Amino acid sequence: MSQAPVCVGRPVRARQGLDIVRCAAGIAVLGMLALYTVRSLNGHFDLRLSGRLMSISGDAIWWAYWGSVALFGLIVIRRWRNTYFRWRTAATMISQTLFGIVLIGPLRGELGVPPFWQRLHLTWPLHMSVLTPHLEKTMLPGFIYGALMSLVVWPLIAHFVGLRYCSWFCFCGNLAESAGDSFRTKGPKGPSAQPLDNTAYGILGLAALVTVARWFGASRPFEWYDLLVSFGLGVVVGMGLYPLLGSRVWCRFYCPLRAVLGWFSRRGRFAIYTSDHRCIECGTCNRYCEMGIDIRMRARQGIPVRDTECVACGACIAVCPRYALSFFPFPSAEEAMTAANRRRFRVPFKRQLATPRER
Repeated sequence: MSQAPVCVGRPVRARQGLDIVRCAAGIAVLGMLALYTVRSLNGHFDLRLSGRLMSISGDAIWWAYWGSVALFGLIVIRRWRNTYFRWRTAATMISQTLFGIVLIGPLRGELGVPPFWQRLHLTWPLHMSVLTPHLEKTMLPGFIYGALMSLVVWPLIAHFVGLRYCSWFCFCGNLAESAGDSFRTKGPKGPSAQPLDNTAYGILGLAALVTVARWFGASRPFEWYDLLVSFGLGVVVGMGLYPLLGSRVWCRFYCPLRAVLGWFSRRGRFAIYTSDHRCIECGTCNRYCEMGIDIRMRARQGIPVRDTECVACGACIAVCPRYALSFFPFPSAEEAMTAANRRRFRVPFKRQLATPRER
């Protein structure tokens, strides 16, 4: 009796029972959500909780966040046999140790970190205090540094290498790529979710209006923005609903900084290149894409992926069973024939083309 043909290159999910890593990740994000909720409600509605309790809960959030990035980062490094993934994850662990624990986290008091160094991570429009230094009682150099990083440096980086801010440096993005890796395939997919992608531009406009209002001393718009957007969409939806909606809902639909940097990225040099000759339309790339991009359609047509939502996480490249995706342009037939002996194109491809472990 003949058997049906099997595509040996396509990753197959093994049947599993209880996924301990996924359960631990869910407990971690829900625990941080509970702490965030207590602190946010106390700040906006004056629950009059003790200052010591608020201080302890604040430090607990930072330690839980850093512990999640470090622990689940190690799991990601072990799970994905992919050089790009491992370098990216190591970079997130280092950056969050530096910023999340040392410069602005629970150790800043013991180490005596100056106010200027505590502001190195601030980026508008996620942090409006970058453009309102007179309200924060910060130094002029802090304002100049923040404005340059937010409006010049990061847009230039996005122009050349894409949204690597989101997958290598951002606090929310780093948690999504570590603790949220187990929920990577749960994000909204398909055409029905795509109209929501432009919501981030509306949030960006709202953030600009709130920044102007705050510059002139109006605090109420900022308080409502902080409650509804930063806490409601950023924490509750963006982080607390990892197990249901995936780890990149905030980044994809609501993050105003992604809207800014994505505009520059799409018009810059960054792209994920495709090969229509290799693509077999298996859809594995779409399933692993956290941002809901229809990569399969572009790969089948040989069109580079330049979407404003792409955060350059590299998952689609790593899981493609036919090696039809790459950060590097595919060589033409003439170039491939010329470089066949020296294998000029083979090394950079093999550095990033691999399949993940069964999960």
